[in-house]
Parts: sequence; structure tokens; C-alpha cells
Amino acid sequence: MPTLFYFLTWACVTFIQVVVTPRLAIRGVFPDILIAVIIVIALRYGRLTGVWFAFALAFSIDLLDPQKLGWMTLLASFLAYGVGVVRETIYLENPWFESTMVFLGTFLYHVIYRFFPAPQFFMGNFSKMVAESFLIAVYTSAVIGLIIMIFRQRYGYRDLA
Repeated sequence: MPTLFYFLTWACVTFIQVVVTPRLAIRGVFPDILIAVIIVIALRYGRLTGVWFAFALAFSIDLLDPQKLGWMTLLASFLAYGVGVVRETIYLENPWFESTMVFLGTFLYHVIYRFFPAPQFFMGNFSKMVAESFLIAVYTSAVIGLIIMIFRQRYGYRDLA
């Protein structure tokens, strides 16, 4: 893929994650577009591209919170690498598979992201933290699944013409 595609995707996803996503929150649950795009890029283009893209995206968002600088970047890069490994072993070109991977990846990411910085807080509110992570994963996979299906239909209609 051309470098311009990655740059435009980085700029759009960063803008959406910082500006649009907080306005889509429903009772504190928001879609995590950043992680979903990282998962989709790693599924489509492999683990090396996914890791570099995850590093760039997560680092640009991480700069907004200097206390946790690097934590999101590290975790997102590991997630992209893991999804890239899944791509090489069992990847299916199917929107349901991609939505399921977005769900599982987002859920694991949020559970780990919340657990390691403060395990004592996590253990005190285990059911609440897991429930919030689950709802974020459901919301994210629903939004990204819908977007993937719309893009696939658009390409299908274009091929018919």
C-alpha cells in the first residue's frame, strides 16, 4: 500500500479517536476505533505493517496522556503482532471473522490495559471492569462490522456496474 494511504488513515483515525469517539459515548461506553483499525490493518496487511501502524497510531494518542506514555503503544503493538500471527494461520476473508477478531482483540486489549497499571483497583471491581471492557468490545465490533459491510457492499455494487 502506498505511504499516502497510511498517512491519511493515521490522520483520520487519530482525529476520530480524539474528537469524534468521546461524543459517541453511551453511559461511559465508547467505541475504540483506534484498536479496531489496528486489528483490521493487521488482518489485511500482516503483522509487520500492523505493528508499525499500531506504533504510529498509539504513540500519537499516547502523547495526549504523558502519565501513561508508552503503555498504549506497547500494548497496541503486541496486539497488532498477535493479530498478524492469526492472519498467517487462520485468516478468512469474511466480514464476520473480521468483526469477531475486532471484538476479541478489543476485549483483551481493554482488560489488559486496565489490569496491569492498577491490579488492586481491577481486583476490587472485577465484574465492573470486565463488563465495561465487554461493552466497549461489543460497541466497537458493531460499529466496525457495519462499516466493513458497507464498504464490501459498495465494492460489490461498483463491480456490478
